[in-house]
Amino acid sequence: MGMLRVFAAVPLSVEVKRSLAAPLAQARLQAPDVKWVDISNAHITVKFFGDTAEERIGRLAQALQDVTSEFRSFSVSVCGIGAFPSLDRPRVVWAGVREGRDELCRLAHAVHVATSEAGFAPEAGQPFSPHVTLGRFRGREPGAAVPRVLKDSATRCWGTLGVNQVTLYSSTLRPTGPVYRVLSQATLKP
Repeated sequence: MGMLRVFAAVPLSVEVKRSLAAPLAQARLQAPDVKWVDISNAHITVKFFGDTAEERIGRLAQALQDVTSEFRSFSVSVCGIGAFPSLDRPRVVWAGVREGRDELCRLAHAVHVATSEAGFAPEAGQPFSPHVTLGRFRGREPGAAVPRVLKDSATRCWGTLGVNQVTLYSSTLRPTGPVYRVLSQATLKP
């Protein structure tokens, strides 16, 4: 068996995807050198596992289900525009999470703990910060800027979504962008 590049995420609602589609299309025109996310692939990553042996996927899916069965469904609002590390020095442009942020952080922490205990290495890097990645700046272009259409939307709400499942995806990287495949879905309590 082989290896799969794997992550757990909350899929976006149709409402949020529709709201973000037009500004993203304009952003592509204003900043064609940025690698913009295909809105159909947009999601909120809960945990990135990286390369994972296929024979371990069942165990990972079970660990996710064990966690989500302890949580009640909740809603989050996707609002605003930001960038890591900052809007002045953007590397990653994102839409944020406002209402439901605390619940999502608790869920992500529980996923982190349970999957680590199940033998899946903890993700290195920054602490969990719920967001929807919209684009990645390539290289270190001096003067790279977040497109005006997105800066002008810095306080806009893009919609809400019900968090009633965490989806385990595999990601195959292609020159045209990643191709995602659903491996399992872990459901929260109603």
